[in-house]
Amino acid sequence: MDVQFHRTAAGNHRHLQRKDTRAAMRRAFSLFIKSRQAPEASAASAQELDVQKVHWECCGQQFEKKMDIHKHAAKEHMPEVLQQTEAVLELLVQQNSKLTANHNFGENKSASLELSGTKEEFDVCAWLPDTSHVTFDELTCEAGEVLLYYCYCAIEEPRMICTWQTALCRQLHLTGKVRIGTEGINGTIGGCKTATELYIQAMISHPLFQNMSKEDFKVKANLTL
Repeated sequence: MDVQFHRTAAGNHRHLQRKDTRAAMRRAFSLFIKSRQAPEASAASAQELDVQKVHWECCGQQFEKKMDIHKHAAKEHMPEVLQQTEAVLELLVQQNSKLTANHNFGENKSASLELSGTKEEFDVCAWLPDTSHVTFDELTCEAGEVLLYYCYCAIEEPRMICTWQTALCRQLHLTGKVRIGTEGINGTIGGCKTATELYIQAMISHPLFQNMSKEDFKVKANLTL
C-alpha cells in the first residue's frame, strides 16, 4: 500500500518489537470481529446488549458463537486482518516517533494516535466499510480506475482522519496519495472498481464530508497508480 500521509519513514518499523506486531495483529483481529457483530457494538451500549442475542454476520452466514466467527475469520479473512494490522502498526510507528522526537514533528505533520482502546480507535473502526460481501479478488486487480478529489472543510483532528484514511486504503487495497490538513483533504488514489466505489461511499458517509457527493470524485478508468 503506497498511500502517503507525510508520515515518518518506513525505517521506523525496525524500532517495533515482536510483541508490538503481535499486539497489532490481536487488535486488528478484534476490530474485524467487532465489525461483524450484530447488533453493532457502536450502536448500543454494553448495558443495552443482551449477550444471548448477540451474533456475528459474515459472508452471508450467521454465527452464534464467538469461537465460530473467530475460526471463520482466521480461515477466510486473514488478508484483510493483515492489512488492518499494517494500519495499526503505523499508529505504533507514529507513537514511537512522537515519544523519541519529543514533539518535534519536523516534516511529519500528521499527529500520532495512542493505542488505548478508547473512543478514538472505535471512531476509526466505525467508518470502515463492511467488506464481508466482497471477495479478495474483487479488491485486487491489475487495472482499475483512479479517483481524483478535494474537499475544503475544517478538520479539527487531522490525525484521526489520517489514521482512518490509512486503515481505509489498506483495507481496500488502494494506492496513491492523500493529503490531509486542518483546511481539508485532497487525494489521488487508484484501485479496483469495487474498491473505489466502497471508498467513495465511505467518504460521503463520514460526517466531516457529508457535503460531498459522488460527482465530486473524478474517475479515470482503466488506469493504475
